[in-house]
Amino acid sequence: MKKAIALSMAAVTALTSVSVVAFADNENSEALAAAITTVKQRVDIPEELSEFSYRVSKGNLKETFNLTWSTPGTNSKYEYIEVQVCGGLILNYYSSDCWQRADRKLAKLSGDQLYKKAVAQVKKLNPTISSVLRVDRDSLSISTYNNTAWFDLVRMKNGVPVKNDEGRITVDKDTGALLSFDLNWHVNASFKDSKSALSEDKAKEKYADMIGIYPQYEFEYDYETRSVVPRLVYTQSDYGEINAFTGEKSDFDSDGYYDDEIADDTEEAGDTNAKGNPSTGGGSFTPEEQLEISKKLPYGSKAAIVKLLKDNQWLTYVDGMEVRSSDLYKVTTNGKNVYVYSADLTDEQWSEIEEDTFTVDECGSMEAYDDVSANESAGNESAGSTWHNVSISVNAETGEILSYSYSQSGNNVRYYGDSYDMNKADELAATIAASFAGDRFSEYKDYASEENSWTDNNKTRYSGSDHSWYRYANDILVSGDRIRICFDKDMKLTQYRINYTDVVLPKPTGMLTATQAMKKFWETSDLDMYYLAKVYKKKTQTVLVYGCSNSVNIDAFTGEPIYSWYTRKGKNDLSGIKDKKILKMAQKLDDHGVLISENKFSENDTVTYGILYDLFGGTAYVDEADRKITRSAALIAFTRSVTSDEVAKIKGIYKSPFSDISDDNPRVGYYAIAYGMGAFTEKKLDPTAYFTYGDMIRMVYALYSAENN
Repeated sequence: MKKAIALSMAAVTALTSVSVVAFADNENSEALAAAITTVKQRVDIPEELSEFSYRVSKGNLKETFNLTWSTPGTNSKYEYIEVQVCGGLILNYYSSDCWQRADRKLAKLSGDQLYKKAVAQVKKLNPTISSVLRVDRDSLSISTYNNTAWFDLVRMKNGVPVKNDEGRITVDKDTGALLSFDLNWHVNASFKDSKSALSEDKAKEKYADMIGIYPQYEFEYDYETRSVVPRLVYTQSDYGEINAFTGEKSDFDSDGYYDDEIADDTEEAGDTNAKGNPSTGGGSFTPEEQLEISKKLPYGSKAAIVKLLKDNQWLTYVDGMEVRSSDLYKVTTNGKNVYVYSADLTDEQWSEIEEDTFTVDECGSMEAYDDVSANESAGNESAGSTWHNVSISVNAETGEILSYSYSQSGNNVRYYGDSYDMNKADELAATIAASFAGDRFSEYKDYASEENSWTDNNKTRYSGSDHSWYRYANDILVSGDRIRICFDKDMKLTQYRINYTDVVLPKPTGMLTATQAMKKFWETSDLDMYYLAKVYKKKTQTVLVYGCSNSVNIDAFTGEPIYSWYTRKGKNDLSGIKDKKILKMAQKLDDHGVLISENKFSENDTVTYGILYDLFGGTAYVDEADRKITRSAALIAFTRSVTSDEVAKIKGIYKSPFSDISDDNPRVGYYAIAYGMGAFTEKKLDPTAYFTYGDMIRMVYALYSAENN
C-alpha cells in the first residue's frame, strides 16, 4: 500500500510540476494527490488553467474530491474545468466551454460516429468500470442550438440496469470531444442474481394487483372550441414497484432526490392612466363591456359580503373587521358564466404593517403550541390582542358560497382543546354541506373525516377536524370534485370549499373492463426489472424490483394513453411522406437527431403551434399549443428563433418577397428574413393558409443546414 501511494505521489509531481509538500499538513493529502493523478492521467488540463482548488466531501460511504482548475483572476476571460473523483472513479466532469459555442448547423458526425466517440470517452474516463457502464445509443440527443450531443448511461449488473446509478455524457457534435460527464455511483454494493426473479408475465399480474386500477371521470379544456370536455378514464390507486422475487409492493426507498423547477411568473403592470378609460374621455365602451358594466351582481360588493357573514349562523364576522382586498371576476365553462366575488377581511391593524403576513392554517392541522404566558408578547402586537381573518368567495349573482376560511391569531389564542366530540362534528359538517351545496350535495356520496389531534405529555390535544365528500356520477368517481369542511377546536367553521364541474358526463356503456384496460396498457408500456441501491446502517444494500416508468392514465373506452408525454419518445414515423424530396430532407433531419413527429403524418397535414415550437426549442402558450398554425404565424415564429423582434421591425429596409404582401405590411420584416434564409420559397405567401408538415420540414431543414451548404 505504501509503495502504491508513493508511486501516486511521484506521478502527481511529474504531472503537475507542483511540490507535493504543499499537501503535507492536510489529512487528505495522499488521497488528494491520488485524485489529481487520476484526473490528469485521463483528462487534458490546459496549461492556462493554472489556478487549482478543491473540496472534500464525505458521506454515504464515499469520500469525493471536487477538483477545479481555472484561469487566474487577472485574466479577462474566466475558464475552468471541474472534476469530481471518488477513489479511482471520475464521477463528474465539466468544462466552462461546454455550452458557449452557438451552433445551429447539423452535426458533422453521424449518430453512430458520435456513439463510438462517447463510448471511447467513457473508457478513457473510467477504464476500471467501463465494462459495466452501458451507453444508451437510442438516447442520443443532438442540439441544433449549440455544439453538444449527449447520451444517457447506466450501470449494469447481471444484465440488469441499476436505475439510480446512471448518468449522462456530453460530447462535441462535430468532433466527439468530451464536454461533460456525470455519473451517480453506489460504492461497495452487492446484487442478488436475477435468475430466480418472477417471470415478466407473472410480474405483470402482481403489478396490476398492486396498482389497483379503477375508472373515473376527468376533464380537459379544448382551447379551439373553448369548452370543457369530459372523459372517462382508468387510473391507478397505488404507485411504486413490486419486489422482483415476491411480487409484493417494494418498500425500498432509494437515496436520490428530486429538485422542483419553479418558474417565476411575471406580469407586466397594466396601464393605469386615463388614456383608455371612457369615463375620462379616453375612448368608448364596446357592447361586451357595456354588457358587463350593466350586469346586476347583488353579492358583488363588500357590503353584501359583510351582510352575508353576519346573517349566516356558521360563518364568522367580528366587529371592526374591514375588507383588506377583494376581487370580482368571471369564470366561463362551456358557455356558462359564473361571476365570483372574493374578499379578505381582518380586524388586524394591517394598514400599519409593511408586509402582508396574513396566512390561513390548513384545516387546523397545527403542531402543538404551548400556552403563551401573560408576560410574553410577539412583534408589534399588544399583549392580549387577538386578530381574526376571513377569506370568502361567493357567486356574485346568487350568493352561493364557493369557498370560505377563518383563522385567528394572537398572544392568548389557544389552538387546541382537551376534548372533542367527533360524532357531533360529523353531524354538523353534513348539515353545513347540505345547506351550502343545496341540491348538488346528493351527488357527493363518498364521505371521509378525521380528527386533528396529537399527544403531548401523555395528554391528547385536539385542534379540530377535517371532513370531505367526493362526487360520484354513474357510480364513478369524478376527479377533483369535492366538498371540504374544517372545524377548529371549538367546532367553529374554519374552511369550506366546493368543487363542481358543471358539464354533461359520458355514460360508461361500452367501457373496457379493468383486465382489458391493463392489457391495452401493456401494449404501450414496459415492466422493467432493475436494481435500486441505498446506504443503510453503514452498508450499501440493494433490492431487485420490477417497476413501470408510466402510470396508468388511459381512455376507458379505447385504452389509448391520455397524455402525449406518456407514450414512448424519440422515433420519427416518416412512413406517411410521399414526396421524395421532402422525405429525403426528413430522413437527414432524423439521422441528426431532429424529432419531427412520432405519429404518422403526410406532408400535406396541418401543423400546430406546439409541434412547430417544439422544433424551434420554444414554448407555445397552453391555449395555443393545439391550434393549427398559419403560414404567416409560422414565418414569424421562424424569424423570432433566429433574431429579435426589434430587428424584424426596423422600418424602411425590407422589401416583400411575396407577390401578395406589400412592402408596407407591418410583418414584412419577419417575412423577408425568413424568405432570405430559405425557410419559405414560394412566390405567394397566402398568409392565412395553414402551414403543413411539408412546409415545416423545408423550413427546419433550411434553418439547420444553411451554414453547411
